[in-house]
Amino acid sequence: MQKLASEIQKLSGQLAKIESVQPGSKLGLEYARLIRDRDESRSKYQQALGQYEAVKLDEEVALRAILFQVIDVAAPPHQRSSPNRTKMVLMAVAASGFLMCLLAFILEAKRQAEQDPEQAEKIAELSKSLRSP
Repeated sequence: MQKLASEIQKLSGQLAKIESVQPGSKLGLEYARLIRDRDESRSKYQQALGQYEAVKLDEEVALRAILFQVIDVAAPPHQRSSPNRTKMVLMAVAASGFLMCLLAFILEAKRQAEQDPEQAEKIAELSKSLRSP
């Protein structure tokens, strides 16, 4: 493309030099030949440019068209499979109830252990050893 464009410019430059020549002379024939060559080069250039733009457009369309291809259309399921919210809520309630009961037993055991003087000493030693690094 650039080669054709430069050739057209070159021929136009040569034509500008020869335009002042009379039509019957040797230079006149050279002038006519250069005009013909210039016109042929321009038509080739225009044709090549049109083909280039057509190919470029085809490539762009092809790239946009092949972003993804649907192989099988998705259909909604007949029955929900998961998550089953009712089960999850009931399990959370049961687990939290179990943990609350366990916490209540642990706190009650701690309160009773603090009331017993022998157990209170052991708890104080244990908490002292845990605090010091």
